[in-house]
Amino acid sequence: MKKQPQIFGVILIFLFSSILPIISSVSIPSNNIIYVDDDGGADYTRIQDAIDNASEGDIIFVYNGIYYENIIVNKTLELIGENKISTIIDAENNGDVISIYANEVHLTGFTILNSGKSDYPFYEYQGIFIDSNYNIVRDNIIYNSEEGIYLNSSYGDIITENVIEKSNSHGIKLYRSNFNIITNNAIYNFNNSGITLVIADENWILNNAIKTGSSYGTGIVLSVAKNNSITNNAIIENRYGIELNHGESKFNNITMNNFLDNDRSAKFYALSPDSNNIWDGNYWDYARILPKFIFGSYHLDNSRIWLNWFNIDWNPASEPYDIHIPEVMS
Repeated sequence: MKKQPQIFGVILIFLFSSILPIISSVSIPSNNIIYVDDDGGADYTRIQDAIDNASEGDIIFVYNGIYYENIIVNKTLELIGENKISTIIDAENNGDVISIYANEVHLTGFTILNSGKSDYPFYEYQGIFIDSNYNIVRDNIIYNSEEGIYLNSSYGDIITENVIEKSNSHGIKLYRSNFNIITNNAIYNFNNSGITLVIADENWILNNAIKTGSSYGTGIVLSVAKNNSITNNAIIENRYGIELNHGESKFNNITMNNFLDNDRSAKFYALSPDSNNIWDGNYWDYARILPKFIFGSYHLDNSRIWLNWFNIDWNPASEPYDIHIPEVMS
């Protein structure tokens, strides 16, 4: 019998009560419903044409089909695909597939395919690029992108119930983005990391399944990231389960996660022995009676010397948590 974390329910109640103002703020009034069908017989045959001719608050309903487009959303809209398996937006390896610049956009029910290839280190193209606030991205498939979903200087977004597979770099990346919720996503077959937070604070990373299936990627990376909650995730078969790097990732809560079959479950780099990260109640591959030591290093002041150090999970779980793992696309 897998362990049911009762405290996690309390966390969720607190969390969603905290974000209720966010959810209510993204309640989009429906002024009009616009229909799109690539076979004709609807208002438009292209999604972008529907967006360009829509008004703020409109709903755009897209029928099953393959839409070879790069979508720019610059209005508060709700975009709904008829079926996430068969309503497909394909960028044909050119640029970002969907770019969201307006606040309070809802996006649900699409397969999002084939972003452009990387111009690294200058630019990495995304399945979904978000440069706005209070958006909901729910129940989509993002496949074969350089980065699955990228939040740029965004806050109050909810990214949930998506399957992100075959990302050449990151599955989900938050850059200078705070107060976002990343929950119930399945992130598979990435080359760099499943979820990365860079200069990103006060985010909730909850109940995600992260699995690269190779010895290259890292499940979760925190880079100069503070006060984030990493809770109840299944982090499986990665090179590193979680990595805290660049020294300034501190005051994070890493609790009640499953670390399973990673080459190394966790490591960290800190600027002082006390980074105030909390490790508590995680499952580390097998049942443990004694506390779990997490080894890393810290930087000696005013020098180039790094000293070996450790953090401690004082209450490791005795059995894995029951975390739902969604099916992959292929």
